[in-house]
Amino acid sequence: MIQMFSELFGNLTAFDVTKEEYPSNPADFDLFIITGSKFSCYENLPWITKLKEFVKRHDDGPIKFFGVCFGHQIIAEALGGKVLPNAKGWEIGWISMELNEQGQRILSRDKIAIQSMHKDHVVQVPPGFTVLGGTELAPVQCMFKPLKYFTIQGHPEFTAAYTSALINMRLKSGIFSPELVSSLPDINQQLDSKWFANVVPKLLQ
Repeated sequence: MIQMFSELFGNLTAFDVTKEEYPSNPADFDLFIITGSKFSCYENLPWITKLKEFVKRHDDGPIKFFGVCFGHQIIAEALGGKVLPNAKGWEIGWISMELNEQGQRILSRDKIAIQSMHKDHVVQVPPGFTVLGGTELAPVQCMFKPLKYFTIQGHPEFTAAYTSALINMRLKSGIFSPELVSSLPDINQQLDSKWFANVVPKLLQ
């Protein structure tokens, strides 16, 4: 996963927060990317609690955060939002996220095409955040707080090949049903990942 993020954003320093690894001096870093995870952000696990505390502790400082999937959800919960399992089920594969008026103004486009892989979703937005867009399954797909936070429910780092492999693995394990997988749109459609990797750092400068 780190390699996929590096291909989008360049050289990165990785910390495994599941092992409670953190930088000794967070101020040495301009931006923290909180990635996806197989865990749910509402699980009562020590490392998840510590990660939320890390976000809250730096809420008033200069450090900026980019949250992806689980990271999107962690930031929401850490700062007063709420995340729950989606009663409508999984959102997986290629999606086109519709941007609302605020999203179109900030991002200068109508839609974002991205790969997705989630069942949990944000149901309450934290104070001070603006929702930029959503889908029918997950209305809160993207949140923004100027010069501080940018979060997205989808995976800009996922390629079609990686998404396909993950879908097949979860199909074989019984997590996904054949009916669900057969109903998915073509995952090989064009993605906006490279555009996304360019615009996010600029929004947080």
